[in-house]
Parts: sequence; structure tokens; C-alpha cells
Amino acid sequence: MNQQGRDYTELLKQALASRNPVIEMRKIEDALEEDLHKVLDFIAVRDATLVYRACHSLIGLSRDDDILIQIICQRTKRQLEAADKAYRSIPENKKLRTLPDKLGKEIGGNYGNFMEYLAQSRPVFNAGQLKKAMDGLGCNTELVNEIFCTLNNEEIKAMRETYQNKYDSSLGDRLRSELSGEHERLILKLLLAGRDENPNPDPNRARAQAEELYQAIKNGKTLMGGLNSKTESKLTDVLTDSSPAQCRAIKDAWEQAYPSEPSLESTIESKVGGALKTALIYLLKDPIDLYCYKIKTACSGLTCDEETLSRIIGGNHMHVVQDIAARFQSKYNQEMRKLIQEYTGSTYRLALTTYLAGVNPLASYDAEMALYTTPAGGEAQEFRIELLTEALHNAKEYIAWLDVDLLKKATKGLGTDERLVVETLCPRTKGQLKRIDAMYRERYGKTLSEYISSAMGGNLKKFLTYCQMDDSEFDAVVLKKAFDGIGCDKKIIVEVVCTRPYDRLQRSRALYEARYDSGFMDRLRSELGGSLEHLILRLVEGARGRAEEGHNLTKSVEELADMLHANWSSANVCIDILVSHNLQEVKQIAAAYEKRHNKSLEKAIQDNFSSHLETAMVALLHDPIDFYARRLKEAMKGMGTDEGVINRILGGNDKRTVHEIAERFFQKYNTPLHKELSSELSGDYGRAVVAWVRTSDYTAAYDAAMIDTDMATAPVTAESPRVEGHVYQPPQPPAQDQSYQQPAHIPTQTMHSAPVQATVVHGHAVPAHQQPQHHQGSRPLPPGWEEKRAPDGRTYYVNHNDRTTHWNRPN
Repeated sequence: MNQQGRDYTELLKQALASRNPVIEMRKIEDALEEDLHKVLDFIAVRDATLVYRACHSLIGLSRDDDILIQIICQRTKRQLEAADKAYRSIPENKKLRTLPDKLGKEIGGNYGNFMEYLAQSRPVFNAGQLKKAMDGLGCNTELVNEIFCTLNNEEIKAMRETYQNKYDSSLGDRLRSELSGEHERLILKLLLAGRDENPNPDPNRARAQAEELYQAIKNGKTLMGGLNSKTESKLTDVLTDSSPAQCRAIKDAWEQAYPSEPSLESTIESKVGGALKTALIYLLKDPIDLYCYKIKTACSGLTCDEETLSRIIGGNHMHVVQDIAARFQSKYNQEMRKLIQEYTGSTYRLALTTYLAGVNPLASYDAEMALYTTPAGGEAQEFRIELLTEALHNAKEYIAWLDVDLLKKATKGLGTDERLVVETLCPRTKGQLKRIDAMYRERYGKTLSEYISSAMGGNLKKFLTYCQMDDSEFDAVVLKKAFDGIGCDKKIIVEVVCTRPYDRLQRSRALYEARYDSGFMDRLRSELGGSLEHLILRLVEGARGRAEEGHNLTKSVEELADMLHANWSSANVCIDILVSHNLQEVKQIAAAYEKRHNKSLEKAIQDNFSSHLETAMVALLHDPIDFYARRLKEAMKGMGTDEGVINRILGGNDKRTVHEIAERFFQKYNTPLHKELSSELSGDYGRAVVAWVRTSDYTAAYDAAMIDTDMATAPVTAESPRVEGHVYQPPQPPAQDQSYQQPAHIPTQTMHSAPVQATVVHGHAVPAHQQPQHHQGSRPLPPGWEEKRAPDGRTYYVNHNDRTTHWNRPN
């Protein structure tokens, strides 16, 4: 297993070897698909917020073209459609502009046009281009021909519907008012979207059609050397009724049958005039060849037709542009990218060539098609799983790659953009931060910890440093600091040793001894003394760890309670009783103690012990989550705040545990933890801590269920119940409440639509825009429903029947 989820290669082998491989593979397929949607939704929301910020500098500088190009020019159109939906919903977008509209107006010029075209869906782009062709003085029939003669039937239908919805007018009526004659008839026939699309041409039919056209042209010449209307109609009917592949077969059959005659294309060129000639010639061409010709023509002479470049490269899907570049190379023995670099300049050139590179989070067109168009459970199921697995890996790598770019950007110029660092790191899990660390080392030869140390300061540096550490490294580092100060910081030793499971303590001990070449137990003996030393050593040696394995009550809980009561003056006897029983047994002993001695066991410990020994013994009465919640409350009590406690407890734990702490904090104190933190902390440090507490893993349905290795010791929490492999998250914030403004710079949890459509992106992390809602009365929930608590303390309801979550209690 790698650090970011389960090994699908191994799971696939297990599924194929199982009794029901089809069912097991379908489970894998469904989990992969759900996780990939979540990752893509996260990318879309993040793209929207980054684009907004790139266009709205916080300090009045010009727009950030580097970010704009990296986001817009490294996405497929489907991914940009998702970003557009996210962009419309971010709170800062008060004018509700679309992403394409924002890019076009913000940038301007051919560069702006190109970025706008990229962000438009194909139907919107084609409808917009057609309207542009027909507006103004005269109709741009060249553009009309290019659009209609390169689209398939489905694209024409989508364009027609989009045009009519967007511009409130009939596209057919508009074309009739702008065009005329046989050209009008040809375009209107294509508008019907009934053209044959069989990809396999019929050679015999092609020869007959070529003969038919040859005779029609031969007999249809006019005195002026052109063709009569009947012959033009014949050309129109034959070419518009034939598939694109069949048209090219007709052209080839003509040349084979009449080698001494001009080609069909040359014949049309010489005998047909105006817009009809261009349309007929375009129908004979492969659209990719036509695009190559237009780009070659645009980049010739002394000037460059940048609008044509923007239209063809920006208006087409990324994989089509890749096909154009490959065909261009084979046709002209010239690299299209280099030609464009020669004829364009500055930021516009960078945008064009970045899109030409074909980089996107999924890396391949096949993966995108496997996700959105290939049905699950089909004949190619195993291949689809392999594609989705690779796509998921690529998407996570891309997110980390962009994170590294943003971190590097944050330290450019004078000072450090600490807010950008916080926004980049704090929404991530520890496993994702490890991925960023590995990539930062690879690209810049520096660890993430070294980056934080050099770029940050104060509590922000300490907190972020802890966040990027795994559990055993964190324990080893903070214990070393506790040992090395002026006098041993026994508070930290208690905090660490009394809350860790035995296996984690052993990993931390091994790492400490390997890193610092020092015996861990020897150091504890040299720094501690008396009963506290006894307690700590018993825990590290595994007394409580062994107790967790089974039943340890060799005496009745009443007898043990009485032994405690009789031995308060012998601390080690009391310690041995507490550490040699597991938590459940200790709770039974505590209940018996209170019943027999009219005082809680915790109060008895407080009355008989003090300082760090008291804290350690009380910690043995409670689970670690409760201890953490108590310590955080104490750290924020009274004047001043103990940031060290906050840094260690929140920064030292993974997000799943932190969310569990937040839930327990609310249960105990009826106050959301993030609100307490917001009132106590300030600046970028406060933002960092709150973001770490509030944001969720963007792959919660997958990584949380499978457990990253950095979370291997964390318990499965109540906030992420698993039902048949499904992990539930709190529902989205109710749309009617406009009082809450989710920070655009911290995108987290998202929802997705059905896979056959573009990803639909809504809000993300559960915001605290309402007070916690509690149901009235105690009426039972319907069968299959469950009441849960969000990390910020609010109640929500899980419907296990259809795997949905809701704020309102069901009737």
C-alpha cells in the first residue's frame, strides 16, 4: 500500500481470484469512480478560486497570467466546464459572471479571446462563433462554412439548441436571412443534423458517385465556364448526404477513375464560385487536414492571423488539438508548436504552447472517456479499472504539482506570501503533504520542512512543521525538545506518552533512537523520577497496550476500587492498577469507586496527587480524544493562549483525529472548536489552525475509507461511517442562507453529478453559517436513517437507504 490509498493492482488480483470476481471488480470500479469525481470536483473548485484571485490581486498588482495559463491551458474542456460552474458559485463573484466571460473581459485581445474560447464548452463556442460570423456588416461565410463542415450531427444539434436558448432566436431563420442560393440550401441541410456518419466508406458506391458527379459536371457547364444550378444542387446533395469518410472516398475514386482530369477538388475550385465553392471543398476534406491548412495559412507571410489560431486551438478539445499537431507534423514536416512560437509572442504565445502540450490532471483522453462515457461493469471492466486507477494517481500528482508551484510562488519577491502558503498546505491531509514534500524535494532539492523553516516564523512555522510530520516523527521531535530544554518539560511527555497506542509508541521510540543515537528509556529515566517515571515507563513498556488485547479483571471491579481507595499513599500501586487494565475496564472500576466511596475516581486522584502525575493519572481514565479536548479547552482558558498545546495537539494529529477532537469538543462544551480558535488566534497563524480543523480530505470517500499509512493508527470515526464501502460526509450548506461566506481560498469537500455529464460543483467544507440544529422531541428515525454530528458540531442525518445526507430531521 502506498501513502495515498490502497494498491489497486493488488486489489484487482484479489478480485479476479475471488469467488465473485464480477461483483468484487464492480465494487472497486465504483469506489474508484466516486473518488475520481471527488478529486476532479476539488480541482474545479480550486481552479475557480485561483482564477478569481489571479484576476483580483489583493495588493493592487496586475493579474497573475502565470496562474491563469497554468489553470486554463492545462485543462480539458470538460474540466473547464466544471470550473465554470464552480466559478459562478464562489461568494466573491457577486456579478455571477461565467468563467469564459470573466477571462475575455479581464484579459482582452487575442490572448483574451483564446482563453475565453478555451473555457467555453463546444456548443457555446460554436454558437458564439456562428453569431459573430452573422453579426456586423455582411456575413462571414468562410467562418460559417468552417463551423458546419467540421461538426458532426451531435455537435450541430447541440450548437443549434444552444444558439436558440442563448440568443432567443431561431438559428435556421437567422441563416436564411444571411445566406442565399445553393449555399443557403447546403448549410440548412447540414443544420438538420441528418448527415450519414458511417466511418466505413463503401468503395463501390464511391465509384458510382464519382461517375455521377463527373457526368453532371461534364453536362452542366454554363457558357461562362461555371456550373448550372442543377449541377450545383447535385454536388450539394451527394456531399451532404454522404458521410465525411464517404466524401473522401468519392474524391479518391474520382482521381482513380479520371487520372488525366483535374481532381474533384480542383474542378470545384475552378467551376463553382463564392461561399458554395468553399463549403463543397471543406466537405471533401478531413476536418483535421482543414485545420492544419488554416493554421499553416495563418502563420505565413509577414503577419499572423491570431484570431484563426485562437479559434482553432482554443475552440477544439485538447485531444483534437493533439491530433492537429501530429497531422501538421506529418503533412508539412514541421512542428506546429515551433511555427506558432515564431509567429506569436509574449503571454499569448505561452498560452497557446501550454495548451498544445496537452497536460491536464487526468493526463489522457482515454481516462476521461473511461470515466464519463464508458459504462461500468462492461466487457472492458478490467481495462477501465486500470485507466481509472492511473487517472486517479495522475490527478493527485497534478494537485501536488500545482501545490509545489504555489509554494514556490509564495516566496518569490520580497518576503513570503504566508496566506498563500496557508491556503496551499492546510486543506491537505498528512498523506497529501507527504506527496508535496516528495515532489518539492524532486524539483527544488529541499524538503517541505526546510521550506517552512526558511519561509515562515513564529507559531505559524511550528504549526505547519508539525502538520507535515507523520505520527512517529512528530512524537520523536517533540519529545527531544521536551528533554533538551532547561529542565525537562514533563507536560509534553505526559501529553505524548499517555495518549498514544502502544504500537505508535514503539514506532516513535525506534525513530527517536535511530535519529538521535540515544536510548529512549535511558533518557526517560534520566529526566523523570518517582511515580511519574514509573507510570511513563510502564506505558512505554506496553502495560496498557497488553491490557487492550483482552480481559484483565483478575479481581472484581469493586475490589480494585477498594484497593485504589486504600492505597492513595502508594502511588505506584494505584498506577499499576490503572495501566494494567484497558480503558473500558478502568471505566468500570471508576464507576464502582464512585458508587462505593461517594466520590469520582478523577476527583480522588486530584485530591491525592498534583502536578504532572495528577495529569497523567487522570489521562488514564479517559480516551485520548477526550484528553485532547480537555487540553485544548485549558489552553484557551483565561488570559492568553497556550499556542504550544494547540500546535502539538492539532498539528501533530492527522485530520481524521482532528475532526474527531472537534466533534468531542462540541459535545463537551457546546461550542464549535473552530470558533474558539478563531477568537483566540489571529493572523495567518489563526487561519492556518482553523483551516486545518475545518477542511476535509478532498478524496474522503476513498482515502478515508482505505486509510492512508500516515493515518494507520487512527480509529475510524463516527463522522465517516462506512456502509458497504461508502463514506458519508455532512450535507452541503443550505442554499437559502446567504449569511455565511466560505473563503474562496480554502476549497475542500465537493459533490459531483452523474458521470455522463460534466462534473457539477457546489460548496465544499461544512461551514458554520448556522447554529447547531437539534431536533425537538425524541421521535424515532425512519428505518435506515442515522443521526450524526459534523466536525463543527451541527447535527445532520444519514439516509443509508440511498446514501444521502440531510440537515433536516426526517418525518
